[in-house]
Amino acid sequence: SSSLLWPLLLVPFVAAGWGEVAPLLFNVVCGAATACVVTAGLRQALPRPGWWPLRVLLVLAVLLVSNAWGLAFTGMEHGLQLLLAVAVVHGLLRFAHGAPVPTFLAWATVLGPWVRYENLAVSGAAWLLLAWTGELRRALRWGGICVLGLALFSVFLVAQGLDWLPSSVRLKSGISSDGWGSPGSILSHLGLALKSGRGTALSFFGLGLLVFAGLRPSLDRVSKLALCLAGAGLLHLMFGTYGWFHRYEAYIFGSLGFATLALAPIVLPVFAERARAQAALAMALLVIAHPYIGSLPRIPTACNNVFEQQYQMHRFTDRFWKQPVAVNDLGYVAFGNDQYVLDLVGLASQEVQARRLTERAPVWLDDLTRRHGIDLALIYQGWFPRRPRSWIHVADLALSRDRVSAASATTSFFATNADAAPAIRAAVEAFRATLSKPERLSIIENESAPE
Repeated sequence: SSSLLWPLLLVPFVAAGWGEVAPLLFNVVCGAATACVVTAGLRQALPRPGWWPLRVLLVLAVLLVSNAWGLAFTGMEHGLQLLLAVAVVHGLLRFAHGAPVPTFLAWATVLGPWVRYENLAVSGAAWLLLAWTGELRRALRWGGICVLGLALFSVFLVAQGLDWLPSSVRLKSGISSDGWGSPGSILSHLGLALKSGRGTALSFFGLGLLVFAGLRPSLDRVSKLALCLAGAGLLHLMFGTYGWFHRYEAYIFGSLGFATLALAPIVLPVFAERARAQAALAMALLVIAHPYIGSLPRIPTACNNVFEQQYQMHRFTDRFWKQPVAVNDLGYVAFGNDQYVLDLVGLASQEVQARRLTERAPVWLDDLTRRHGIDLALIYQGWFPRRPRSWIHVADLALSRDRVSAASATTSFFATNADAAPAIRAAVEAFRATLSKPERLSIIENESAPE
């Protein structure tokens, strides 16, 4: 798991039979709570009673630039991550206005990285601001608790025979090569981020916050807050990633977008006096959010992709095959499956991760499947163009609609040895009869994979 807390939150619901619904419920609640937090912060920044339509527009802009609606359908922890990130910014905005340090700020800075490691950027900005403004003890206490929790999680991972950092975090990071964490790899990752559309958009937020800090007459709490949040954006540029249905960057876009709208009236009077100026700023956020806005109408198709691919793989392995299986898309096949599932990408296997990155020949695929007694592999052929000669191509399952959330439009069934091919073909034929669109599943005759 790439999260310390998220699986623990889901376990009681899984035990009660609500495992497939709980993530949606959590994310709907988190999305609504995010809207409430942003509304409260913008009401403080723009208190004029007649400006409520403007505040509604600004809240919608923040929700869109953070892909809040899309996150609710991913079934993962990013909705909760976004909520905690904007809660940190809300607490810091209140503190910058001269209020005492709010209690919820402590919880948000500690729990955020426990939900996802990336929130260390936002929590770190909060701890830095507190230390910079005379609250060093609070900063050390909260930061220490958070880091201690992550350290204990690492100890737990190592005790399970894993690495100190979750495999998925390292593999999906842009700097997860042998030089992970080196200055060269970090600078290279930063350069690639600045050349990408999302990285460029994020840099605009950072530059805007730097301008806000420079426009203040003195280095007060507001300017320090702007500098610290710009630093959070820089950390994501150096270490973060983007994509996967726009979920990995959602927390930083949402928190910095929220901060930008709330700080603008403090720094520049025109944003506090003229609704049109704030509306123009909201329009700028909507321009940045255009990939997320464009993806909203595609959410039904994205959900259908998962139903037609991952869910069907789960159904086939659980009800028809009922034996160990190798896959390159781990989650749904492993969910509720008591049989051994070999992850050929390496998110859940240290050995696979090491061998896949170091061995070019497909021998490792044959070795691991034989050692674990696996006769069936469900893979994307494009991810494994070189396969053992002993593997027999049995069938292909294709999507019936446009590909949105799936990494490939077709999942291929391979027998890892000739003896297993007849049994796999029989199971596939029985499975094909249960599909609402049987034509999506094509059975291959007498074809083997290239070495």
